[in-house]
Amino acid sequence: MQLDGIRLDAMRGAHLVQIGIDEQAHLDVGILEIQIDAAPAGEWGKPNSTLEEFMSDEEAFMRTQVTYRYLKSVMIGFFLCLWMMTGLSYAWEIQTVDNNGDVGQYTSLSLDGSGFPHISYLDFSNEDRNLKYAYMDMTGWHFETVDSEGLKGEYTTLALDSNDHPHIGYYDRANSALRYAYKDGSGWHFETVDTGAWIGWYTSLELDASEYPHISYHSHYPTYNLKYAYKDGAGWHAVTVDSLGDQGNHSSLGLDGSGYPHISHADWTNQALKYAYENASGWHLETVDEQRTPQHTSLTVGSEGYPSISYRDNTNGHLRFASKDESGWQLETVDSDGDVGGYASLARGESGLPHISYFDYSNYNLKYAYLTQGVDLIGEIQGG
Repeated sequence: MQLDGIRLDAMRGAHLVQIGIDEQAHLDVGILEIQIDAAPAGEWGKPNSTLEEFMSDEEAFMRTQVTYRYLKSVMIGFFLCLWMMTGLSYAWEIQTVDNNGDVGQYTSLSLDGSGFPHISYLDFSNEDRNLKYAYMDMTGWHFETVDSEGLKGEYTTLALDSNDHPHIGYYDRANSALRYAYKDGSGWHFETVDTGAWIGWYTSLELDASEYPHISYHSHYPTYNLKYAYKDGAGWHAVTVDSLGDQGNHSSLGLDGSGYPHISHADWTNQALKYAYENASGWHLETVDEQRTPQHTSLTVGSEGYPSISYRDNTNGHLRFASKDESGWQLETVDSDGDVGGYASLARGESGLPHISYFDYSNYNLKYAYLTQGVDLIGEIQGG
């Protein structure tokens, strides 16, 4: 195949691959954009250098692996798909989902079988707090008001079942209760999980292999405990996990492959991010990050049983991310643009890369960040 006629130009901050031999064509791969036109001056040698000249540049060629595929198109003919890699790099892509009023607090995120995001959150645009639900499909974002019967929708937590139907746990302020809503083919259904003085703060919900719900939550005044409830064929059951000080704030729950619960939460007695998990020998506690005044933690458990946590660093107003592997905990700041990171919710796609929804206090907007795989040649992918 003759390649000498192809010229190259890397364009920064884009999301398509453009290809061409005799004509210009486009191939959408959803990650980045490379225009096959002309090489930038100073990058691969002289301007308008051909592929042959580029590949003869030993330093540039050693930094770049070129893979191509010959394609046939009825409309355009034959095209070459050229993928250029200089080593993997990552960048966060950010977009505003809903800016209709004061929306986006208490977010919770889950990805469906096609990888589309679903988010539950609070609409605080008027005195009656409403529970809202947003989901994305091929046509864009869609919005529903789930519960609008007064003072509902704080501390939401969302999970999707095998049919991609939403299940949401949340605080019912009007009745001081932990509530559970789920949707099926006939519509929305509601249950009360636990009641009492200030029961149901900082909820987090997960479905087990039988699609029964499990929820971690905070029992506020006067006990200040981390609690955990699960449902089976006999109904709901609740246990206290951590009562050593003011525990269980901003909790998040995940289940491992054996069905054991893992919970991240804020220890406000010691201003620390903590992690609790259960195994055959009982419950265990770890301290993850200190001196951050953590809020709005969100946890996922990987296939190997290692946890990842997104959370707000309230000391600095940043969105943070922690992940554990065999070497221990790894910590990073995701977004530090303004006062951000509120009500963060974490999910992982099929590739294992994290997605986070969260509240922007500076602009009163719902934001969405996800880690993408790009190339050093292109640089950071720009977000809106």
